[in-house]
Amino acid sequence: MVPNLDVVRDRLLVPSSVTSKGSGYPVEGESNEYLVVPASSINENGNECDKAGVGFAAFAKQPDRCGHVSGTCLKNQPLAYRKHDAEARAAGRPGCYFLSNFASVPSEPIKYSASGSGSREFLALEYHSPHVSAIDIELGAGYNAALAGGSMGRISQVNVNSTTLDHTVVTIVITNTGLIPTSYQSKIADCPDSLPESWVNATFPKRLVQPRRNQAVSLNLYGELPINEFYCSVQLLNRLGEPVATRKIKIRKMDRCFCTLHCLCVCVGDARGTSCQPMPLELYHAAGFRGPLPPYHRQIFSDTTLDVIFFIVSLILLLLLIGFLKWFIGLYIPAMGRWGLDSLLETSIMSEYFERELKYKRVVRDEHGAPVHPDTRKRTVRICSRKAEFFLNAMFFLIFPFAVCCYRLKRFFRPDRKRCYSNESKISLTTNKSEHTRTICVNTYGDSRDSQMEAEDIKYVMDEFKKSEESLRNHNRSKRNRCTKEYRSCH
Repeated sequence: MVPNLDVVRDRLLVPSSVTSKGSGYPVEGESNEYLVVPASSINENGNECDKAGVGFAAFAKQPDRCGHVSGTCLKNQPLAYRKHDAEARAAGRPGCYFLSNFASVPSEPIKYSASGSGSREFLALEYHSPHVSAIDIELGAGYNAALAGGSMGRISQVNVNSTTLDHTVVTIVITNTGLIPTSYQSKIADCPDSLPESWVNATFPKRLVQPRRNQAVSLNLYGELPINEFYCSVQLLNRLGEPVATRKIKIRKMDRCFCTLHCLCVCVGDARGTSCQPMPLELYHAAGFRGPLPPYHRQIFSDTTLDVIFFIVSLILLLLLIGFLKWFIGLYIPAMGRWGLDSLLETSIMSEYFERELKYKRVVRDEHGAPVHPDTRKRTVRICSRKAEFFLNAMFFLIFPFAVCCYRLKRFFRPDRKRCYSNESKISLTTNKSEHTRTICVNTYGDSRDSQMEAEDIKYVMDEFKKSEESLRNHNRSKRNRCTKEYRSCH
């Protein structure tokens, strides 16, 4: 609060723009001045004379209003206050009503508050005179703590590098969990007795750690390790030499080992396939951590399983890529696009060509029954639609191995059987001499059948059909003759 300004006794008049001519308002510089006037000199209803905010009601209610001279009832108006302080400023005297007489007024003294129970507008002034403020701050008892250094520390991480034959580097990460800078020193203890001399009472350099910060410290230990794998402890000491944290570490010859946060130490040699194994709670607290162990999410799949899944997925993608290349090359070399599809599709039911230029030509097949080009007699025609050909080629190297396995298993469990019951004939026919059927055994040929044998078999079957047809005609002819003779004898 600015001295000599009373929020109860005084009122602040904020200037506004005036556009009427001949209003008598001051020039631009003076019109921006804020006025501080007594509250008793302002009437918000405008029904009193000689007060700021006078209105028509004040003129109408004054006695003998018609006999008064001009200017009556217009005292104590904002224009009079401005004029008074402007004359005082020009004469070098202090004014009484300008806000700048009480404090330094910034360019935008009216501020707006987005929250608060009172008015959203408030006055902000620059006050450079000496002023003393008393501030009372209340804090909960739970937030009070004595700032004592060195009592809180943590060993967050330990890295051990023993990849060289006669040199081991131990690096620890110290965390100052206190509120003031503290000096820490660490040492290695609880090691086996047969280690080199450098391991006995090995002490890390002293470090000053800032509050809530980490500091890494390294220690070089020389000498060949006589033990392949062993355990030690790292102790964290404060500036008074008191231990504040202890962590068990693992050392393995010709290997790297890591002890990170709440996890037990693990080495590179056995880290593969091993996820973070949380420390027991007592070891967790001994290392300087507080509270319960963090939530532990066990890995669903081991690294070996992930490697197998990755290999299978990569193999599938590779086969799909090769199949896509097969289809793409088949656009320019039809034989490549058709290669292998004959074993996946039933081409014996193909009744017309899929090529537009061959649409109305009769389907020509080779000696194996596969459709071929009618002019070149080669397997360069499509045996399915373009969409089906793209899908089959893209999935060919995934489908074809299973199709071959199914075909082999089918032949193994269902061997070829003869389609005959007698060797006397080649087809089942009914003659006029016998009512029983004769079964013909027709030798079936696979893709390797001889075309000449097939032609002979077809010729033989056609001859048998002709003989059967001739026999039926003779039978019908003799039957008509017998009926004609009987008819004549009756008449």
